[in-house]
Amino acid sequence: CCWKHGPTPASYSWIIDPTPPAVSIDSPAAGSWQNGNFTVQYDATDANISTCKLFTNNSAGWLDRGSITCGVDQTTTINISAWCTAEGVNTCGVRIWAQDAAANTAQAERFFSIDTTPPVVSISSPPAGSWQNSDFDVLYSATGANLCKLFTKNGAAGWADQGSITCGVNLTKLIDISAWCTTEGLNQCGVRIWALDEP
Repeated sequence: CCWKHGPTPASYSWIIDPTPPAVSIDSPAAGSWQNGNFTVQYDATDANISTCKLFTNNSAGWLDRGSITCGVDQTTTINISAWCTAEGVNTCGVRIWAQDAAANTAQAERFFSIDTTPPVVSISSPPAGSWQNSDFDVLYSATGANLCKLFTKNGAAGWADQGSITCGVNLTKLIDISAWCTTEGLNQCGVRIWALDEP
């Protein structure tokens, strides 16, 4: 008629965590130009962080590049020859993805511009080593660039920056020998056309 034993209690507890990880990409700047493998600095933190991963996008969808270290001020190297081969503005996407022990996820994305092709620069006249007795025009071309400069060398002195010049094909620049090439003799006056292709 009666229970000999009292009821047996069952107690359970759970860990509650509705907060996703905090993820950010610190550098390089979004849209910045990269011409080789580059390092991304990021943060991926949570009180119960579990997994962090790197994804890249080469204008063909996001691809998992594997696990990376979680934490503050972490870095990972982006291999553009394998992961970001498409050149142009914002063609290389980087995503940092993180998950905590409660399966909350978060991510940060940033796109970068890729250009691994250097400008093409040439000096077509006058011929190297030719004698000049007064100011003379140099015929040059600098293509695939948006910033060009002229440098001159006077005898044993180093190269001197003479300022910006126009980029393009079959252009001329007057060389002022009284100001830039005062040392007389064989191959004492040097001219260098310098070009940069990043904005």
